[in-house]
Amino acid sequence: MKRLLLEHADKIIEFEEIIREKYKVEDIELKVKSYTSYFGEELRVECEQGDYLFMFYDEDGELEVKYHYAPMKNDKEFSITVDETATYRESWDLEIIKLENGDFTYKNWRDYVSTHSFTDIDSLVEHVIEHDTLSKQVTYSNNEVEFDYTILED
Repeated sequence: MKRLLLEHADKIIEFEEIIREKYKVEDIELKVKSYTSYFGEELRVECEQGDYLFMFYDEDGELEVKYHYAPMKNDKEFSITVDETATYRESWDLEIIKLENGDFTYKNWRDYVSTHSFTDIDSLVEHVIEHDTLSKQVTYSNNEVEFDYTILED
């Protein structure tokens, strides 16, 4: 196993350059901490001002790099209220069977005919949405989010 420090030294150098620029200093002291977790090595590089870089490989073996930058003393904090509207759109297919008595049923996800029967298609669809989502053969899925915010204090 290659060590994160050796394999991704470029990320640490990049972090060091950002810290030098942020604090307008030539000399910077970095502290490197290495941990071992379930996924393998985790590396944390900290500077004395409180900023740090955290690196590890996730469960898929992809490198995760997380940065934390401490606020500067002249930075201003303020709060906002966010109103969010989320719209989830999904299209899906369902095999419907019209029974001799005029009721409707459907083929479930195991390709068996459902034991439930419905007098109309609306109630059948509601049943699938609420109780049998595995039977939906999704053909389109999209999640749209819109938001608006108000600044609470300046």
